[in-house]
Amino acid sequence: MTVTTHSTTVSVTLSGEGLTLTQLVSIARENAKVELAKSALAAVDAARACIDRRIASGAIFYGINTGFGALSDVHIPAHKAKELQLNLIRSHACGVGDS
Repeated sequence: MTVTTHSTTVSVTLSGEGLTLTQLVSIARENAKVELAKSALAAVDAARACIDRRIASGAIFYGINTGFGALSDVHIPAHKAKELQLNLIRSHACGVGDS
């Protein structure tokens, strides 16, 4: 993880090796530009390839082609997998209570 400063522009490169509080503050409060290191992109590609291979095998994988929690025994067909993942993101992105 690196923080690079050019004049007033701050850039934080995410490598997957850790994120410091200073870097997080730079991103959240100082509007730092966030970049992914080539090694991080390679790790994402490798993880995606692993998931694709497992799904192609026809096996069941929790949260990838099943529901979650009490619905973990519900198989999600391949044509609904993208919707499942989108709904997961949406459910974690919503808030409740007073604003």
